[in-house]
Amino acid sequence: MLEEHSVLHSSTVLVTGGSGGLASQILRLFSKHGCKQLHSVDLRQPSRPLEGIQYHTGDLTDLKAMRRIFQYTKPDVVIHTASPKFDIPNRILYKVNVEGTKTLIQVAKEVGTRSFVYTSSASVVSDVQTDLKNADETFPVNLDDQQPEYYVYTKAVAETYVLSQNDRTQSPSPRFLTCAIRPSGIFGFGDLVVLPGILDAYYRGQTKVQIGDNQNLFDFTENTNVAYAHYLAAAALVRNQKSLPEDDVKIDGEAFFITNDEPQCFWDFTRLVWGYAGDTTQPDQVWVIKRSWALLLAGTLE
Repeated sequence: MLEEHSVLHSSTVLVTGGSGGLASQILRLFSKHGCKQLHSVDLRQPSRPLEGIQYHTGDLTDLKAMRRIFQYTKPDVVIHTASPKFDIPNRILYKVNVEGTKTLIQVAKEVGTRSFVYTSSASVVSDVQTDLKNADETFPVNLDDQQPEYYVYTKAVAETYVLSQNDRTQSPSPRFLTCAIRPSGIFGFGDLVVLPGILDAYYRGQTKVQIGDNQNLFDFTENTNVAYAHYLAAAALVRNQKSLPEDDVKIDGEAFFITNDEPQCFWDFTRLVWGYAGDTTQPDQVWVIKRSWALLLAGTLE
């Protein structure tokens, strides 16, 4: 492992959103396998900083602040995981996810960064209404009216921009190679969305209600697997700076779905988590609401 990806040993790496659950796992992985220098930037310092990492505080939508940090760190590789939660006001989502990403690309190019990995979302190919069956990277990204979830819309716009900035030419400046990682349903240590949401339903006493027949498969992804995908992507981009692969096997300019490769019925995973929390609900105690009725009720209440 160390020898295979030793190309990163001479790279300075900067991870945005370093206080988050996923970014923390990415930082741990790079720290374990080694790089020249390892930096983190976020709005706040982590409560438990990791040894050997230089932490910087800054707003990624603040051009001057990011320029100052990038000029100081001069990263060869940027891994951009920072993103607000999905349920905050739309203007903030757009400002951070879209404008903030553009700011990072700008300052990264200014200081000579050569590899940029963006944390996107598997949901960028979903329109919420249609079931995705065996979806892969050939599925189109849904934008504008096709994407009703504004958070996902901003992630899709940002991903599209990041990939558009992939530049394989070497003149007059070095190559600037980009790629995107599309994780699905991230859970694990430091998770602030999936597991807390499931456990919230447990603590509210909602374990006896189920929407749908539980036949739909869903991909949940443990965050150390997602972190490893970012690590491999960064290593590939750095390696490809010296010798670009052919288009049919290239990493740069591409987006990649990341899962545990263990799809399971949505409610099976949910009830597994509830069970570990202490839930004893039996199958015959569950009230199943048809999906069509649930959608009708949700639309009426909205």
